[in-house]
Amino acid sequence: MQIRRNKKEKLLRIFASEENLNKNIHKIYLMLAISLGTILAIGMPFFNEPDGVYHFVNSANIANLTVDVSAYGETDQWFGDQFAAQRPNRQDGTFFQKYFKNEVQLMNQKNLPRLQTTPGKTSFRYWSAIIPAIGVWVGYHIYPSMGVMIVVARLVNMFLLSLGMFFIIKYVQKGKLFFILSVLNPVTLNLFASLSNDGLSVVLVSWMSALAINMIVENKLQKSKLIWMIIVSAVIAFAAKTNFLLLLLVIPLLLLVFLSNGRLEKRWQDLTLVLKIVLLGVTFALVAVASYIVLGRFGGAGHIIYRWLINIFYQFTNSTFSIFTSSLTVPLGNFNTPMPIWLSAAWALILALVALSEEKFVKHSLISWGSLAIFMMNLLGLYLIFMNDFTSGRNGELGSIGGIQGRYITPLFLMVFIFISDSRFRLK
Repeated sequence: MQIRRNKKEKLLRIFASEENLNKNIHKIYLMLAISLGTILAIGMPFFNEPDGVYHFVNSANIANLTVDVSAYGETDQWFGDQFAAQRPNRQDGTFFQKYFKNEVQLMNQKNLPRLQTTPGKTSFRYWSAIIPAIGVWVGYHIYPSMGVMIVVARLVNMFLLSLGMFFIIKYVQKGKLFFILSVLNPVTLNLFASLSNDGLSVVLVSWMSALAINMIVENKLQKSKLIWMIIVSAVIAFAAKTNFLLLLLVIPLLLLVFLSNGRLEKRWQDLTLVLKIVLLGVTFALVAVASYIVLGRFGGAGHIIYRWLINIFYQFTNSTFSIFTSSLTVPLGNFNTPMPIWLSAAWALILALVALSEEKFVKHSLISWGSLAIFMMNLLGLYLIFMNDFTSGRNGELGSIGGIQGRYITPLFLMVFIFISDSRFRLK
């Protein structure tokens, strides 16, 4: 009883004041992440992550444990109904017998469908899946069944990624609560508690963003942080989704601002109103011409923006194709469709309120607007890449795109946080 009372008093002290809460908020995150992640890792249906079958086979290949998934009734179908083979076993009560007691049959990689062999060691598909591969190896040596391999790999992936975020949240000087909410939403929790390689991308992007935020808070170029940013950039290039290479633009952006010692913004402020209007007009014209040339083959800038806005704000029949819902609350569109759109709106509102409640720490508008530009380039670039995938019928005409693209967008919400944290941004 005395031990329980001491623990309760310790928790009360953490929540007793805002200062204590800020000092201990990373601990609160870790408790929530591990608790929720464990529930999901054990309770979620197998292959609940996007391309779930692929991620399991890829992780097993890297661990040199190529599994014949057809022995469990699975196919090489990476998309569509990934739960079809599990459903009858859950209904008749034979799920545990089939997936946990039935030992795996190892096979030669050459016999795998779709030539799915181990990716080369220079590929991000190898390094991004190295943590789930470790989990698969551990699970196999506990008991060689697919169920044990998947659950143990999920737990290992969830624990290590959550631990990584714990240290990042502890390290970052501003925006701790925003960091927490950006990884405790249903989409990111699902990625952490699965074999998806997208979870590692979230951690790497968060690490890079934390380094940038701390340098911005100090308001000066720091060699140690710059070296770390270069190292993390190299890791992102090897172990994160290709679109996150856009985040590397943060380095020249910070160099431009801090090496010029703010002179660029001062010169802009010294310009007359007429000259500012002329320069903005010329810039707008150049952007319009470039947009016409680049986006012409997609139907023009107006058509793209029209479809893009509909995609963000419209709830399609198949919520896989909505950027808005798949970024926050819909991990696997076809099967999470019943999740109401107001839940995504609630998460977006919470993130906005937290971002607006934080102390403004960005003193250079070039940094804040540059961060927003990185986010928007990623959002628009992804839409252009995927707009011609699975867009037939009415949804395609309206603006739906193929695949679950939220996992490519959610980590870069931290760039929007930097934008909102501009000291000249008065809304609070």
